Amino acid sequence: MLRTNNIDHHRTGDVVTLLDALSDTGQGKLATVADLYERKAFLVLGADLALEHPLLSYQMRANYRHHQAHIYAVTPGPVREDNYAAAVVRGRDYESLREKLQKEPELVILFDDSYRGEDLRKVVAFGASLGIPVSYVRWWITPILAAPSTWGWRPNCCRDISPRASRACTWAR
Repeated sequence: MLRTNNIDHHRTGDVVTLLDALSDTGQGKLATVADLYERKAFLVLGADLALEHPLLSYQMRANYRHHQAHIYAVTPGPVREDNYAAAVVRGRDYESLREKLQKEPELVILFDDSYRGEDLRKVVAFGASLGIPVSYVRWWITPILAAPSTWGWRPNCCRDISPRASRACTWAR
């Protein structure tokens, strides 16, 4: 039990598997937002980063404009990052980019919550096999930051994060 009032914590991705996979390989680390402006190459796996997490997308675009960072997009459909990507792959075949990624001095892999469990372990193993420094960013949208009314939240929900049950979040019926 996490003892949290955020009833949506289970949708924030498979962080446990990510940390476990990173400890298994002995390589890789978690990247910061600042890293997105400073690193040389990015592999975006999953959904539309510009739509789902504009801050991360902005940092990468600024890095592209100022430092000519290489961005590789592996997504199910067209995304904004396609406009300035060094390579675009539709679907989930990030393995096809291996040769290009191995030529990069460093890499940040960004992925969405569609990468869980064994898929996430494969991503980390892929990063470790490249032979370059790799760091990881897992992004998600929390319902409080997205559109709370679309999930049926009550207006006064979660204003007090005390652990008392009387103040826990509830769904509107």
